[in-house]
Amino acid sequence: MTSNRGTESKISVVHLLHTVDYGGVETIVINWLRALQSDQVQVSIVCFANPGNTERLFVEAAEQAGFEVDTIPWSRRKPLIKSSNSLKAILARRNASIVHTHNTYADLVGLITAKRMG
Repeated sequence: MTSNRGTESKISVVHLLHTVDYGGVETIVINWLRALQSDQVQVSIVCFANPGNTERLFVEAAEQAGFEVDTIPWSRRKPLIKSSNSLKAILARRNASIVHTHNTYADLVGLITAKRMG
């Protein structure tokens, strides 16, 4: 069955991922998200901006696959509140209904952001 929903009524799902390179898990996430994209769901990605720009290959692959990718700040000091503030702004801009976190740092920043957003 095909829906007549417009993009404004799609459910916005943001996937939060910490990656230090582009490989197995990142490939799986991109392939999985391709399958989730539909006329009812708008998928986008947020990943951590690491020192040395190590997320670059993943971001390029995700964008080539057709996904919008935002980054949030990250460093060896683990700036949880700064990252949470950036994530909050992205979620508001994307009118996100769901945030799916994919690993430990993403889980932690996602939890902090959820608590802070109520």
